[in-house]
Amino acid sequence: MDFFERPAEVVGELTHCVKVLDVLAVQLKLFSSPHLDQKLIPHPKDIIRKVLLMCKAQAWNQWHQTNGPMEPMTADDFQEHIALKKAMASNTNANVPIEKLADTINYPDQVVLVTQTIPLKDVRRTLELWIDSIKSELSSLETKEAIVRVPPQGVQSLLEENPSAKVLPGKGVFTIKPPRKFKSRIVVCGNFNTGPQLDKTEIYSGGIEVTSLRTGLRVSAMLQWEVGTTDVSTAFLNAWLKLKYLILVWAPQIAADAGATEYGEIWIVRKALYGLREAPRAWGDERDRQLRPLRVATRTMMYRFKQLVTDPSMWKILATPVTVLLPKLEMRKSLVTLVDLFLGCDCRFLDYLC
Repeated sequence: MDFFERPAEVVGELTHCVKVLDVLAVQLKLFSSPHLDQKLIPHPKDIIRKVLLMCKAQAWNQWHQTNGPMEPMTADDFQEHIALKKAMASNTNANVPIEKLADTINYPDQVVLVTQTIPLKDVRRTLELWIDSIKSELSSLETKEAIVRVPPQGVQSLLEENPSAKVLPGKGVFTIKPPRKFKSRIVVCGNFNTGPQLDKTEIYSGGIEVTSLRTGLRVSAMLQWEVGTTDVSTAFLNAWLKLKYLILVWAPQIAADAGATEYGEIWIVRKALYGLREAPRAWGDERDRQLRPLRVATRTMMYRFKQLVTDPSMWKILATPVTVLLPKLEMRKSLVTLVDLFLGCDCRFLDYLC
């Protein structure tokens, strides 16, 4: 097939080959053998992607030869030229007017357009403005049974009774969200673990493979499905920790300064607090465990989820008629899990999940 005569078909075929090779690599594990030298034997899908870039570069050069002069581009140049890059504004040195944002009467027009992360030194300087949000965060942790608070006088006996416990410091993360919402979140400094390191297989939580996501979106566009997203509020706090050891976290000092905790207080962690290395795996297991038996009923249909073998982060949504008079329907929708985010193809289904 001549690329310059039918470029869209060539690109489509090559993209399809990439997807097929991805599936083969997962199912048959052809390219995970320790006997293969990855540096000497490139992955076939990488070869196809290289060919695809070369074809696009040739098309680029041909178009500009016809429409205007420019220097020729190689495949490597084209790859750099079309690279998708993400630009984020750094708020570390931003001079956020915290006092004005808190004063809604005298400064009603003072707002933030994007979420601003506030340094700890500025939080201490304006601590009275953060007390309510800190207490609200601590109340949320207790309500969800994520922690058990142990007063300072009980810390010594707790440590003696659990010599193998993992003891980590806690910290506060403070932000101001649009338009002027003060938000506090208490997290764990999981990188301070000085004991035995965990096996990566015990804490790994996979995400959607990019080719699966792109294929799902492409199918949705072809079938004219609606696509929508929804997220789970404080998702990790819905997952219980099922570990062989105890995790203890020192309460952040800023919480004691705000009067929300006592100085020297320690917490027994029962759920997947943000910052724990075990948290993503715990939430992923809990999310999948809840989705597998889930059934959603409408007046005419019963919907259930089926996890794909080739990509566990993608689910088929299967519809079964409530009455035998209706014909049995095949898969009409799909669901993608991205940590605590759900992406549904034909997003009308998300109305039943929210």
